[in-house]
Amino acid sequence: DDMREGDAGVDKMALARNQADTLQAVTLTYFRVLKSDDMTDSKVAELLPPALEGLAKFAHLINMDTVVDLLDVLKKMLKRVDALPTDAALNCVLTAFQTLEGPGREMQIDQKEYLLPLYNQLPRLVANDSCRDVGLALRCLSAAFLRRREYSDVRVAAFVRRLSSVALHAPPESSAPILAFVRQLLHRYPGISRLLENEQDVVASGRYLPESNDPERCNAFAGSAWELSLT
Repeated sequence: DDMREGDAGVDKMALARNQADTLQAVTLTYFRVLKSDDMTDSKVAELLPPALEGLAKFAHLINMDTVVDLLDVLKKMLKRVDALPTDAALNCVLTAFQTLEGPGREMQIDQKEYLLPLYNQLPRLVANDSCRDVGLALRCLSAAFLRRREYSDVRVAAFVRRLSSVALHAPPESSAPILAFVRQLLHRYPGISRLLENEQDVVASGRYLPESNDPERCNAFAGSAWELSLT
């Protein structure tokens, strides 16, 4: 019996080592895809979404050294995120947030560099009309605003305004979950409730700039979120 218990202990250790080795091998494979010099290559473009999806799934398990390398690669990718397919772009953002939720949570990083590309990918949801892309975007948004606390009401308000606009132009099967998420934001962040005030009651300088690429410069509180009344 003692020998069998000893063998079982060895097996568990071997299993843990094998799992760690497998994770390392899979992660390196994904990294090779992400570090490709030519993202326009058809083979790379085909492999990129599943590679990012896989990294998003395993990001919370990788070690700190790998986290630093991964975030560095993701930052470079996010600088040219508009050139990526929508699903790859959103998975890139999701991978970053998943990484920061896991081992990367100890790193002092301003998450604005991941919020900005997410903010600017939202209009693509209307153009692509893909429920899968909407689902991916909502996972990113949940990681950004529900699973963590955003301390800038200005940022949250900007996302509410942009999401409301997207919902206004999206088909019902896409607009419904987007509006449900907006309601969650309004509940979690009471500081943005003034977006629901009548237009005449809003006291703000300037005007709302919906085309701005920066959520902190779009002046989201200049006016009410009238889009919500039309959806």
